[in-house]
Amino acid sequence: MPEPENPKPIAAPDNAAFFPGPFAAVWLSILALFSTSLMFTLFGEELDFISAIGLAQTFGLGGIALLAARRVPPPHVERMGLRGFPMDRLPPLLCLLPVVILIKELDNYVGVLLPASPAVLELQAELAELTRIDSTYAAAQTVIVAVGISPLVEGFFFFGVLLQGLVARMGRTRGVFLTAILYSVVHFPASGAPGSDALVPLASGLTVGALLAFARLGSGSLLAVVGLSGAIAAVYLAAAEFNSGLAIPGFNAPGEHISALVVVPSAIAVFYGVRVLLRFAAQSDIAPPVPDPTPREEDENGGFFF
Repeated sequence: MPEPENPKPIAAPDNAAFFPGPFAAVWLSILALFSTSLMFTLFGEELDFISAIGLAQTFGLGGIALLAARRVPPPHVERMGLRGFPMDRLPPLLCLLPVVILIKELDNYVGVLLPASPAVLELQAELAELTRIDSTYAAAQTVIVAVGISPLVEGFFFFGVLLQGLVARMGRTRGVFLTAILYSVVHFPASGAPGSDALVPLASGLTVGALLAFARLGSGSLLAVVGLSGAIAAVYLAAAEFNSGLAIPGFNAPGEHISALVVVPSAIAVFYGVRVLLRFAAQSDIAPPVPDPTPREEDENGGFFF
């Protein structure tokens, strides 16, 4: 009886098959920023500020995201998170919302140590005037853009397209970190803050970007990212609109700092949410990169920490 032939060794998947890698992700982000700025310039001449932002993101950032998504290898649903998520992920996701309190308190401390320059104060006043809600139409328009369009387009680009490729190439820790950096840098020009005034916009963008990446990996779904991002924007809008009826000194009402009675529970909630989502991500059967059925040595950078 002839002996069975030795099975042909199965090669480990080539990292080059995963898209995008770090270099491509950086260039895609630069291209998305340029494209969005160009679209804003074009639409800004004909439309008001909020409408121009919504259309610029849709055609600029959204167009680059769709082109890049064509390069993402299958299975697309799992890699980009185009599905729902289990309801047991909802409580830790909601626990991330108080991050708005922590970001504002950081802003308060930085404002004391490094007061904003007159140029930045003037720019902030101009932006406040441009985004002022003075009618039902303006309110609906702002909600559609801030809570709907921006979270959807940004979520798809950064946490649907970029994150899955970076995690596959670099491991979860470095993939999340680079995605958060790109998210923060692309958002930074909207603040217009130069020099030391850039500290808070960059730090807040980095924080929110990391939390959204944790939401994507912990839930396995892009829907969680879009929902969380939209909820954060909704909290900011509600805080500004209802600052008389629900005033929190130091947050949406005059005050040098937010009370520790608000900051401490917020920090505990965010810490708990991140911890639970990291545990879900580590236990997930399907998370970027999608597990390969062929046996191979475990990637030493496949976990969240080095």
